[in-house]
Amino acid sequence: NVVADSVKVAPLQTTMYYVTGTDANGCKNIDSAQVVVYPLPNIQITGHHPICFGDSVMLYAQGGQTYLWLPLNIIADSVMVSPHTTTLFYVLGTDTNMCKNIDSAEVLVYPLPDIQIQGAHPICFGDSITLQASGGISYVWMPDSLTGSQQTFVPLQTSTYVVIGTDQNQCSNSDTVSITVYQLPDVQIAGEHPICFGDTIILTASGAVNYVWYPDTLVGMQQIFQPLTSQTYVVVGTDLNNCKNSDTVMVVVHPLPNVLITGAHPICFGDSITMVAINAQSYMWSTGDDQNNITVAPLQSTSYMVTGTDANGCVNSDTVLIVVNPLPLVHINGVQPICLYDSITLSASGAVTYTWLPWGLSDISINISPVSTTQVILTGTDSNGCVNSDSATLVVYPLPNVLVSGVNPICFGDSITITASGANDYVWMPGNLMGNVQTLSPQQTTTYTVLGIDTNQCKSTAQFEITVYELPVASISGVSRICQMDEVTLNASGGTSYLWNTQQTTSSITVAPMTTTTYSVIAFKDICSDTAFFTVTVDNKPLLIGTSDTTIIVGMSVPLHVSGAQSYTWYPIQYLSCVNCPNPTAKPSDNIEYCVIGTTAQGCSDTLCIQILVDKECGETFIPSGFSPNNDGNNDVLYVRGKCIKTMQFAIYNRWGEKVFETTDPHIGWDGTYRGKPMDSGVFVYQLRAEYYNGVIVKKQGNVTLIR
Repeated sequence: NVVADSVKVAPLQTTMYYVTGTDANGCKNIDSAQVVVYPLPNIQITGHHPICFGDSVMLYAQGGQTYLWLPLNIIADSVMVSPHTTTLFYVLGTDTNMCKNIDSAEVLVYPLPDIQIQGAHPICFGDSITLQASGGISYVWMPDSLTGSQQTFVPLQTSTYVVIGTDQNQCSNSDTVSITVYQLPDVQIAGEHPICFGDTIILTASGAVNYVWYPDTLVGMQQIFQPLTSQTYVVVGTDLNNCKNSDTVMVVVHPLPNVLITGAHPICFGDSITMVAINAQSYMWSTGDDQNNITVAPLQSTSYMVTGTDANGCVNSDTVLIVVNPLPLVHINGVQPICLYDSITLSASGAVTYTWLPWGLSDISINISPVSTTQVILTGTDSNGCVNSDSATLVVYPLPNVLVSGVNPICFGDSITITASGANDYVWMPGNLMGNVQTLSPQQTTTYTVLGIDTNQCKSTAQFEITVYELPVASISGVSRICQMDEVTLNASGGTSYLWNTQQTTSSITVAPMTTTTYSVIAFKDICSDTAFFTVTVDNKPLLIGTSDTTIIVGMSVPLHVSGAQSYTWYPIQYLSCVNCPNPTAKPSDNIEYCVIGTTAQGCSDTLCIQILVDKECGETFIPSGFSPNNDGNNDVLYVRGKCIKTMQFAIYNRWGEKVFETTDPHIGWDGTYRGKPMDSGVFVYQLRAEYYNGVIVKKQGNVTLIR
């Protein structure tokens, strides 16, 4: 019922349609047409399901002949879709009747989980790293297919780790990290070792930037250690990446050799001693010897040191003091010539124990009466066991064979001449008369004994009896020869009273004549008298002139001199070259006073004493460090200075080692010339070897500056 040229119909089933047409004439006609309605095809989409972001799903169409997928505009039976968000997909299906139908399917797209790895950072070789995954409910780590949200890895090189995380929708996502593995620094320790006890060692670390040393926790590239025993040292080095590595060194500490000197003990002056060094492999003594044993004979107490080196090159030393005990100053006291049958007491001094030869006695003093001249040897030992000796010749003079001759008897008042022979000097008793011939007038029968004294002052006697009829006979006895200022006692005999020409009336008088004088005495007996005379010859004492008091340096000799007498005897005898000469040489080691007894040919003597002071302080030998030979009179010549120098060798060398000056005389110095030409300013090397008077040897070397 639609009036129109055309109509649009949509029948739901096959339907017959009719149209009535009217022309201009009003004429009508009718036509019919059957619209066949085919059923729509049952189009369906299958295969759709929720997917995860980034996944694909295959959608299948069915129920038609051809299919058009919208909004893809793809004609296909199926399509693979990967929507990023939940999307509604349509398919328009056309069957064989060209009928179309449509179906839709919603593809639900789950977002991927936000998977993240925490804890990633560079590490050092050998370190571990723990990575933590988040954003899912389960995880798989690659490349090792490990499961779990947290994993600890120990990569040996820079490595990439991937974790795949799955959420509750079973959607998976991943995160990737690259773990940079820094190589450890090549830390090394350098330093010379093993070392010896007491040495230090410098250990130097390399290969890193910062270092810490153990066990002492010291910081720095280089350290100085002095281990007492073998010690392990570890250095931990840290590089710019804060990676650490270490090196270890065992520093072996060899013990020092126990160097010992054996055989050392005190000795006596003049003895030698052998010392042996032990417990090392090689040795060097302070004497310059390089053997393990040395034999020395020091003149004074001396320290000796030996330095020993063992197989490890370790060095140690030992020092001993060899005490040199002086020899005792053994002396025989009281030696003088004696006569046969006389005894003499000799005493010893200077030691502790003694032995007298040839008698084998050991007392400090002995009384002996040898029958002939004997060589006396005294051996003394002091408290140190040091032995010295003294000897002397004990002269034994034979007794003179004294004989007396004369006419006998005489009468009172007569005189008689009697003669003694066999000796040199005679003393008659009684009367103490001198001379070999005596004219005697004894007052009574008298036996005269003559004491004969020979040139050795040995005495023997002979007797001669003079029978005298009583008369007083005066006589004077006494010493008839004296020295000036000596006293002599004159004894008068033969009477009962006396009168001397000195107006004295005693039987004995003491006189001290300055010149030769004759004394007389008148002896009175009852009313008789007799006169005796006695001459005392006076000899002059010597006038001694000698060396003045002086001072010397220890070790030096000093000549002594005396004049004015016939013979001389010096005392004490220590350090003297002779004791009975006028000009001995002395070399004392301490202050001493020497006295000399000068005796004239007549036996008169006097004494002169000389004081010798010994300076024991030598001081240092000095060589100036510079001099200026410019002829200005000040410091123009270089001398070796020292007051104790006995001998020396002094040499100067230029910088090329050429000797430019040499002398052995301390009084000769260098004037700065060589081969007659002045040398330029510069520094020269000197060498000095000097021996002092006390035996000390000094060695020096050094520099001296010549300034022009």
